[in-house]
Amino acid sequence: MVYQEPRLLPWLNVEQNIAFAGNACDMGSALPNSSIDALLRQVFLEDARHCLPKQLSAGMAQRVAIARALVRQPDVLLLDEPFSALDVLTRRRLLALTRELTTRHQTATVIVTHDPDEAVRLADRVLVLARDVNTSASDTGATVQSDFRPSHEPAAIYRDVEGIIATLEQFTPHRA
Repeated sequence: MVYQEPRLLPWLNVEQNIAFAGNACDMGSALPNSSIDALLRQVFLEDARHCLPKQLSAGMAQRVAIARALVRQPDVLLLDEPFSALDVLTRRRLLALTRELTTRHQTATVIVTHDPDEAVRLADRVLVLARDVNTSASDTGATVQSDFRPSHEPAAIYRDVEGIIATLEQFTPHRA
C-alpha cells in the first residue's frame, strides 16, 4: 500500500526502509541486495540509498514508498492519493513511473484519487463514485456513476478528463 504520506521510518535510510518492508513480511529470510538495488534504479534513487527520510524531497520520499510497496512483488498495489501533496511536474513523473513499474511487475493497481487527470493517466479502468444529490443527507454511501476505460492516446486524455468532470458536476450540489 502507498499512502498520501510516504510514512517512512525516520531512523532508517532509504535502502533500509525498502528492505524493512520486504523483510517484515517474511522474517525468516532477508531480501537479496540485488532486489533492492534494482528497485532503487527503477525509482531513480541509487544515489540516495544512504539518505535518511528527512534528507529527501517529497517526490523522493514518495518514490521510496512506491519501491517499498513493490519490494515483495505484490499481486495488487493499493494507492491512496499518493501524489496529492506533490507539485505538478513531480506528480506527472511519478504517475508515469508508477504506470511503468506496475506494468513491468505485472501488478494490478487500485488507486483512490480526486484528480481526474491522475485517474485517466494511470488507470486502465476508471470508476467515478459520487453520491446522488437526490438522496437523503443520512445516506453517506457513494455509487458508481461512470465506468469506462480511458484511452492513453494524448489527444483522448483531455476528453476523458472532461467526461469525468461532467459526470461529477451532475452529482454535486450547486452552491450559491
